[in-house]
Amino acid sequence: MRFVIEIAAVAFAAILASCGAGGPKPSQIALAQARAAAGRGDYNAAAGDLASAIAADPGNPDLYYQQGRAFLPAGDSGRAVADFDQALKIDPNDTDYLWYRSLAYLSERKFDLAIADLNRMDSLERGNYRIIAQRGIVYFMSCDYPKAIDDFNQTIGSASTYWSRDIEITSRRQQGREDSAHYLALLALAQAANGNLTEAIASANRATEQDPKNGIVFAARAAVYMIANDRTRALADADRAVSFAPNDVDVLRAHALINGTFDGDQVARFDLERALQIDPESAVNNAALAWLFATSTNKSIRNGTNAIKYAKRACELSHWKAAYAIDALAAAYAEDGDFASAAKYQQQAISVADPHPAVQLAREHDALALYQSRKPFRGGFAGIEQIIIAAPMPA
Repeated sequence: MRFVIEIAAVAFAAILASCGAGGPKPSQIALAQARAAAGRGDYNAAAGDLASAIAADPGNPDLYYQQGRAFLPAGDSGRAVADFDQALKIDPNDTDYLWYRSLAYLSERKFDLAIADLNRMDSLERGNYRIIAQRGIVYFMSCDYPKAIDDFNQTIGSASTYWSRDIEITSRRQQGREDSAHYLALLALAQAANGNLTEAIASANRATEQDPKNGIVFAARAAVYMIANDRTRALADADRAVSFAPNDVDVLRAHALINGTFDGDQVARFDLERALQIDPESAVNNAALAWLFATSTNKSIRNGTNAIKYAKRACELSHWKAAYAIDALAAAYAEDGDFASAAKYQQQAISVADPHPAVQLAREHDALALYQSRKPFRGGFAGIEQIIIAAPMPA
């Protein structure tokens, strides 16, 4: 919606500027057409209309920026980066351009480049805690948990200070609590991933105290309890998360992960099918369901044909650049009995330029050895964590 509003604002401003000057220019007409296309969710058409606007006005950096914004939801992060590059050549200090280029880099899992853009933004906008939070998310996704922990700690303090300046405004106080709870939840996940379980549980408890009806916050604490192997608390918090946010795909995937970890694959299947129904164009949703169909220990759930279908879709949606999607495809072929294809795609998954924690990399090599021995992968959610956390988590 924000993208549509920005397109509308640019188009409206351009048309106003044309009044008294012989009518709208070709670039302004193209902008209006892009606005209409974006409004109906046709981002490819919006990008095409913006290309026409750029041809008519090649020195306008906002046109490249808006075209990049159109390419991102269409799944073409490479072309989005090229447009943001062009916008930044014209205006190198625009933080909106840097922000969205960092998101495009994150989609491509080029973490160092995303962090460089966020560092540049931080130098231009000192005190903007959302920039630090987003950098912490990038560090988390790149498995650099100590740096993620440092950034989330810094974010929590900055957010509290920022919102306390408007403490008399009820809506701002609520926003401050929600932001602080969100960042505490992210801190808890990073601490747990780093092996600091006592600190992680304490951070997660603080998050639920600050925002006691937030599904994402309870899903995060459930994940911390899962890592701590506390079945009872993990499942209870996962259920609370769904009760607060029954249509949130992140909460549904977390609920699936936690139930699947504790042998609730039927519940996990329901969650993942529901998530896919809500967002069928999500590579993460498709890959997660494919993984379950391919590797579940429950024979009644395993289905090689369905696993291949959803895994292929995940690979297409991620432009064959996401290790988690290719990994799911390898497992799917193994379940279907095509071990040559399974080994081929497992090798491809291992080779994808993506940071691999030592445990995950060892598991991927173990899977390759299984396929080369003509054996399928079993264990279901023993390997799905990498899929569940693969979706970018915007601050």
